Amino acid sequence: MTVEYKKILVAFDASEQSKVAVEHAKLLAQLNNGHVTILQVLEPIIDYLAPDSYVISELTKSQKEIQTNLKRTLENNYIAEGNDNIDVMVLIDTPKDAIVKFARENNFDIIVMGATGKHGINKLLMGSTASYVVNHAPCTVMTVK
Repeated sequence: MTVEYKKILVAFDASEQSKVAVEHAKLLAQLNNGHVTILQVLEPIIDYLAPDSYVISELTKSQKEIQTNLKRTLENNYIAEGNDNIDVMVLIDTPKDAIVKFARENNFDIIVMGATGKHGINKLLMGSTASYVVNHAPCTVMTVK
């Protein structure tokens, strides 16, 4: 039996482990003539923290600008000119849910992600997002340290 990973999703949060995950994904893509999608998910603004509709509107507008700028930054950092086997997505959602949903909707073969992320989770344990993705993903999940 041969396993090939053609569609590779990297769950990215700018942690050192997620940067290592990108490198692993690029290697997998090279070995399998595959395609890498780097996905970063921003937590949504919670409406009940700012009950004023003007404030919510301004915060949402700011978050959309952050989303656009982050996508541009990731593209500049990870996509070389002429390289069409890597693309970048930035979504606004709950990270663990968005990663699983995005992988399912786009039929990825594998998700590559850091074992722990930026949230200060004990390094001896798998992070809550990684744990959730491992248990709910529709495909293979590779966690890296």
